[in-house]
Amino acid sequence: MNRILIKGQAFPYADQRSLPQRPYPSHHRQKNSDELMNTAAPEARTKYEAEFDLAYHVRLYERHIRFYCRLRKLFVFSSVLAGTVAIGNVVSGLPWLVSLLSVVVAVAGLADLVFDLSNQTVAYEYQRRKCVELQVEQSALTLEELDSQMRKILIDAPPEIEALRMPSYNDVLRTLGHVARVQLLTRVERVLDKIA
Repeated sequence: MNRILIKGQAFPYADQRSLPQRPYPSHHRQKNSDELMNTAAPEARTKYEAEFDLAYHVRLYERHIRFYCRLRKLFVFSSVLAGTVAIGNVVSGLPWLVSLLSVVVAVAGLADLVFDLSNQTVAYEYQRRKCVELQVEQSALTLEELDSQMRKILIDAPPEIEALRMPSYNDVLRTLGHVARVQLLTRVERVLDKIA
């Protein structure tokens, strides 16, 4: 990054404006009537902000990859475990347990097929790789070039799990030394923060 912050140093543009409460692009946020009536030009985006956005997307895709890999492992584990227990119980004579475990095997297999977890992981890995390649080149690019490249990459982005956004945002804040700006997580975000 062009600006290296010393731990505990103030955020570069903290006095000018604050970071959004949620990491949503500004065009996703509804504007209130005062903002609509304001004809002043918006503040210029800095290269530091663009680099922050790129680091955020890399982290977001890493969390998606980890989440889908762990979810797939859970489905495979439950299928294998239920299948082996079902076979063992056939011999012991508990038909009700065998039927219950066969339902578990079927549901876990169907969930893996329906959610297509392997392909989800591949899609997020591809997006992450493109963002990391852009991170390598970011110091040589101007702000306009960096934003243009980011738009090209993000146009093909797979859908994101909303509850993974804030944990990813907080990760990047911590990485860059802006611990004071870390946001509180909702209950669902805390659960997914532990999983992914």
